[in-house]
Amino acid sequence: MIKRTMKVLRRFLTCVALMFGLALASLFVLHKDGSVQTEVWINSSAQQVWRVLTTTGEYPSWNPVISRLDGQLCEGNVIEFTVGSGSDAMVFHPRIISVREDQELKWKGYIWIPGIFDGEHRFYLERRGSRTHLIQSERFTGLLWVG
Repeated sequence: MIKRTMKVLRRFLTCVALMFGLALASLFVLHKDGSVQTEVWINSSAQQVWRVLTTTGEYPSWNPVISRLDGQLCEGNVIEFTVGSGSDAMVFHPRIISVREDQELKWKGYIWIPGIFDGEHRFYLERRGSRTHLIQSERFTGLLWVG
């Protein structure tokens, strides 16, 4: 009886593993990506622009999309930000993946589970004398991205 139960259990686990493998293969086959980018020249030093980017409580004063941003901007940390307000607000919990002072801030988040709809957001600063070239981009990937 125990041998029969073990045999059935092994078959069941094999089927689960095969289904998982097929689902994973489908993710790779259906995977899509795309990106958007905007840039601006700012008549301030990279240090001043960096200070604005890293003062999380001030995001709503200059960013029309993010109505709230909380958390420490350190590599590996998970931050929380809200897009919109009221009943239409969406809350995201991306992980900080790069912090290079006065140069780059990058985070990556997702909706529901990774691989469905992911976004990697990047602020990149280039110094040019007393001016700063700010490049902001977002790279989208996942099954629901229809770029």
